[in-house]
Amino acid sequence: MCATSGSDNRTNWRSHALRYRCVFIALVTAAIALIFTRGAESAPLWLHILLEATLLAVILSSSRMIWRLLFLLLSIALSLQSASVLLTGHLLSSLVIANIDGYQWLGTRTLTVLATAFVFSNLFNFALYFTSRASGFGSKTRITAAILYAATIILQVTPLGSFAKSVAAADREYAFLPKRKLDPRATKFMKDSYWTDGDTRGLSLKGKNIIVIFTEGLSSRVIDTENSLGLDLTPNMDKLVARGTTFENYFNHTAATYRGLRGQLTSFYQYRDAFLPNPKFGMEQEMKLSDVDEAFGGRLVSLPHILGTSGYSTYFLTSAPTDSTLNRMLSDMGFDKVFGVEDFYEPSAMMSDLQTFDALRTLTARFQSAGKPFFLGVYPSGTHLGMTNCDVEYRTGSNQLYNQFYNYDQQLGKFIDWLSVSPAAKDTVIVLTADHATYPSPAYKKSFRTDIDLFVDRIPLIIYGEGVKSQKLDARNGNSLSLAPTLLHLLGIRKGVNFFLGCSLFSTSCESPYSHISAIGEDIIDTSSGTPRVISNHHITHDIHMMYDIGG
Repeated sequence: MCATSGSDNRTNWRSHALRYRCVFIALVTAAIALIFTRGAESAPLWLHILLEATLLAVILSSSRMIWRLLFLLLSIALSLQSASVLLTGHLLSSLVIANIDGYQWLGTRTLTVLATAFVFSNLFNFALYFTSRASGFGSKTRITAAILYAATIILQVTPLGSFAKSVAAADREYAFLPKRKLDPRATKFMKDSYWTDGDTRGLSLKGKNIIVIFTEGLSSRVIDTENSLGLDLTPNMDKLVARGTTFENYFNHTAATYRGLRGQLTSFYQYRDAFLPNPKFGMEQEMKLSDVDEAFGGRLVSLPHILGTSGYSTYFLTSAPTDSTLNRMLSDMGFDKVFGVEDFYEPSAMMSDLQTFDALRTLTARFQSAGKPFFLGVYPSGTHLGMTNCDVEYRTGSNQLYNQFYNYDQQLGKFIDWLSVSPAAKDTVIVLTADHATYPSPAYKKSFRTDIDLFVDRIPLIIYGEGVKSQKLDARNGNSLSLAPTLLHLLGIRKGVNFFLGCSLFSTSCESPYSHISAIGEDIIDTSSGTPRVISNHHITHDIHMMYDIGG
């Protein structure tokens, strides 16, 4: 009897072990995840994804096909969240979804890592699922798991819930079209001058050629002189800081690129960001170029339009294809011409920073010889999140972020060196800034020793050229809505009807509440204290949504 009892106990133990092996696998995986992500801010996100996958595997462990298909769909969503956490340190956001058409801008290495993570995440989820099915969980166990899952929903720690919210927010953005007719209330934002009085500290750009470099995702803390990390990462930007006029405490007013470029050139907010050129996710029909025209064409007074009526030729150079929605959006802003990849090279997804600055040299020489002042905006994208294709690497090349910024700095330096000995040097001023701040990914935060979580940060604004004083000025925690009015102030172009929300950084009497407000879709961020913080001011939010109806 004793021997039989011992045998039965061992059998029962094995039976229970087999039944709960799904939970055992999840616990072991959680322990491994904690070991490898110890101290990482993303550790709780990995655990939330694992918890949700385990509970769903138990709840849906049925032989019915409908439950299998449901788990497959949920597994795909969870795997997308896993890939997002791996790349950005955050769960998938509407901003990432809106920019998903830019996947080709990521390097092959990054895409391979993300694809591998996605596949392995799905394989792991289905290992949990089929283990749960083999365990034969009864209704009580599944109900208990459902109760626990309901608790995670109430506590709002479900990656799937976050995924659904992000998809819904992205869908609202895709479906959004500004009102065809101007809201009468919008006249509150209308002005008859671009800037008010203020001392320009000895600076004047009257009659100068202006080249504005909108660097992809560049926070000020990347620059050596700003971070004091001793990296020797940005020697050429350091020279510009030392020799030019630099504005400190200057923040991006939005993100990402579409909003950042158009917003700075119009001193306004924009709701829509990127567009899917050929979406396959059932959220929205193809964004045709005519739709881009309808959403953005002629809706706001822009810097290129103002300069065009003031005797300037106006151009923009992007690293994107000539038929991209980015180039079309810029074309609708009044530029004489917007240049892209095919104007210089064989068709490709994008130009490298080396190619972009080579193209910039070609255009600068061409426009200088025309004998007419010109404005030339340029968008180099080699510092985009996840980019891995660099022509020059930083030291051993082991830190990809360092590689990106070092490569960019080297290409910028070559252009500055060329310009300094070219016929254009005497008449041309460089304005170095960014489309927006650097995305606060785990790699960025570790590499530059920062704990910032918001996509709003200090960005550079440096004016460099012959006759420009070496000085540092305080932007007083203002933002990039100030770019257009500041440049017009320095050019001496003042009068004209406009909707500019920003103030010239030299103006002393202009007091716009939006000079310290950054808007990224539904997120409203205040920078007035010098530390960006999310706010929920009803009045500000109401006004910004009205601006979205005006601006697109």
